[in-house]
Amino acid sequence: MIHIFYAFCGGAFGAMLGGSAAFALTGVFCAISMAALAGGADASFLHAAVAFGPMMLPAVSYAAGATSAHYARWRGYIPRGEGRNTDRALMHLGKPDVILFGGCVGALGWVWCDLLGKVGASAYLDTSAAYIWLITLTLKIVLDREVFSTPDAESARLGRFHRRAKAWQ
Repeated sequence: MIHIFYAFCGGAFGAMLGGSAAFALTGVFCAISMAALAGGADASFLHAAVAFGPMMLPAVSYAAGATSAHYARWRGYIPRGEGRNTDRALMHLGKPDVILFGGCVGALGWVWCDLLGKVGASAYLDTSAAYIWLITLTLKIVLDREVFSTPDAESARLGRFHRRAKAWQ
């Protein structure tokens, strides 16, 4: 139960910091732990409990940051087209529902990965990546009621898959 609380906190942290920054922080902790292990120090705690533990696992921190941006766009807190921006830190919005949403997504991500790990699916599947894909697709369908966004006039002129188009998904 304490891991679910930690995952909730990690998801809230990912929403506050932004998905990409939280993912980069996971990489930093992983690199530090790998360097320490290569140097002969016992850094297994840093690697297993911090970098890929309940607070920094990508299914917790990155998924929460990415989906919270989508949720904030859906609620109208950020402009259309910014819901796909996983670099955006959301703590400046001053909207606690966005941070709580990220916490819930993070807790659900930890439970998902933990359950799939217990049944042995983690030997064949990257459970963290599968959760990120599943939760973002589910939110796109539930919140927007579509899989592909309808492009605005500027995006239609540029083409749906242009990097500056606001409806490229």
